[in-house]
Amino acid sequence: LLRDDPTQTAALFPTFMLPRACMGIVCQFFLQYNGDPALFRREISKRFPCCVQPVEDLRMAFLFWEDLRRCVNTIAEPLEATELAKDMELASALLVQQQQR
Repeated sequence: LLRDDPTQTAALFPTFMLPRACMGIVCQFFLQYNGDPALFRREISKRFPCCVQPVEDLRMAFLFWEDLRRCVNTIAEPLEATELAKDMELASALLVQQQQR
């Protein structure tokens, strides 16, 4: 085991790379974006100049969201978290709606 290298360490949590907290700010920009969809890539790069690949990072955040939602759906009934699962389902619908713009 190499404790300093997470890719070489076995069985430590998390088992996947967590997105950075700042991605929430980028996601908020995405969800509130009402401009021309053809200009989105340029606008997000201009708005977040420190983010090297904001669109790709946003895609990874969406994948993380879907994995998290899948986990919540799996445990919702046994742990009486159905309200959370419903809220996440509504949030996912809004996310998909914005993605289709």
